[in-house]
Amino acid sequence: MPEKSKVMDIGCGPAQVLDRIPDSVEYHGFDLSETYIRAATKKYNHRNAFFKCAPVESETLEPSLVGSFDMVLALGVLHHINDEAASRLLQLAKTAMKDKGVLITHDPCFLRQQQKLMAKTLARMDRGKYVRYPDQYESLVASFFSDQVETFVRNDALRLPYNIIVMRMVK
Repeated sequence: MPEKSKVMDIGCGPAQVLDRIPDSVEYHGFDLSETYIRAATKKYNHRNAFFKCAPVESETLEPSLVGSFDMVLALGVLHHINDEAASRLLQLAKTAMKDKGVLITHDPCFLRQQQKLMAKTLARMDRGKYVRYPDQYESLVASFFSDQVETFVRNDALRLPYNIIVMRMVK
């Protein structure tokens, strides 16, 4: 990641991703949980990081931030929100991104074939009520990022059988 990059993290939680991002990156994270935002602010107050408590449904960008982000993250978020909220998240991400900016998502997913029983059970037990099949996730993003979407289904990210869909979209 280039030194002067800007990253927006939608649903940042306690912003642990900052442990893996260079200090020179300008980071903007927001989350619905006030507890997470307080923890992130306290832990990363020495960083070039900005935090806000807001739901994705009501988040708007300051005019100076429109089209200014090199990367937008929504890690483990889509499976917590319905299709309408997911559309608002994707629109927000696209509005925030520079040309050639990247959006990365990852979420648990169901598989239509050959999914291990434990993986399916764990996905059903997830707090997120909107775990989808890969084609359903792809369908969500299609109208926002029609020809610049890469999708990967991973089953080796955890020690337990678990299926995760990773999507990479370019504006």
